[in-house]
Amino acid sequence: MTVKITLKRILAVVVLPAALGVLFTWPCQAASGPNLEGISQQNQSASSIVYWPERGFVPYDFYDEIPYEPAVEMFSTQQQILIESAVSRWNQLNLIHLVSLENLGELRERFAFLGPVPIQIHRARFVRAPHSRCGGRSAIGLMRQDSHGNQYNSQYVYITVGCSGKELVWVALHEIGHVLGLIHEHQRMDRDQYVRVTYSATSPSLSDLSASASMSPGGPPFNYRSVMQYGKERMAIAGANIETIPPGIPLSSETISPGDVDRLYWLYRERGVDPMKETVIDTNPSGLEIIVDGERYRTPTRFSWDEGDGPYRIEAPAVQTDEQGRKWRFARWNTDRTPFGPPAKSVTVRWGLAWHEANYSLSEQ
Repeated sequence: MTVKITLKRILAVVVLPAALGVLFTWPCQAASGPNLEGISQQNQSASSIVYWPERGFVPYDFYDEIPYEPAVEMFSTQQQILIESAVSRWNQLNLIHLVSLENLGELRERFAFLGPVPIQIHRARFVRAPHSRCGGRSAIGLMRQDSHGNQYNSQYVYITVGCSGKELVWVALHEIGHVLGLIHEHQRMDRDQYVRVTYSATSPSLSDLSASASMSPGGPPFNYRSVMQYGKERMAIAGANIETIPPGIPLSSETISPGDVDRLYWLYRERGVDPMKETVIDTNPSGLEIIVDGERYRTPTRFSWDEGDGPYRIEAPAVQTDEQGRKWRFARWNTDRTPFGPPAKSVTVRWGLAWHEANYSLSEQ
């Protein structure tokens, strides 16, 4: 019997299995919550992250050409639809452009300023990883080569077979955030001012839990509701406990928060992105009231303020009750380095801080 050897077969049998082992140990990658079993990772500092060119243009596709590798399963049509829904949520920001390789012709016509090199050479590729726990993994920012200098035309975005439904959407949102250059919120070097993290003796790895990732100087403040922030459940599975400072502030989010949007504007401010056209004032939890220049608003609320406008006076009522009858007490503004600061402050609009959020803690009384 003659065995036909094709490039696709070589890639499937040799290259991809090797890549699965190599890429999962790449530096500058983030395993997203909980850790993929037995797989170490290392986060980048902000100074070494490479961002996508031309307004965050990111070509992507799904890896579906592995007929000879049983360890790697294909995404079903339904799973691809869920991942595409996460892609759509990022694209709705009108800030970055995640574009399927199937639409390259249309894309070239729409964005004439985009050159052919990043389109033809590099893309983010979604791969279904053979791990039973739900989790994911991706490089932080654009990564054309590994730590050994090996060049790749794809960077893999792994999502495990254990993910389904809403959890699959969250993991996809989170991993795409890494691809765009966002780090874990709970790994910021200044995180100890906002959260208290303790580790259990059974923690498998501290690589995506420890405070090891620096932020760009002058960047947006800590974001409790970031899609890049692990919640208590994910932290517990990873082998750690997390508590906000002060306790009771809602942590993590199932979707992209205003603070995530603000951070992306900050990261891509020198890559053809127009400044934000509005200032967002919100509460955590969202839906509470805020007072702006003496008028009450239900959050989130948006103002068409220009750079340099102000000062405006914004105030968070000390105690509020939400629609479920829960009582919330003001804890801190997102710009406060210490808790229990004054609930009112003056704001002058400036680039890099178009999001102000009053964090509340759940009251036991």
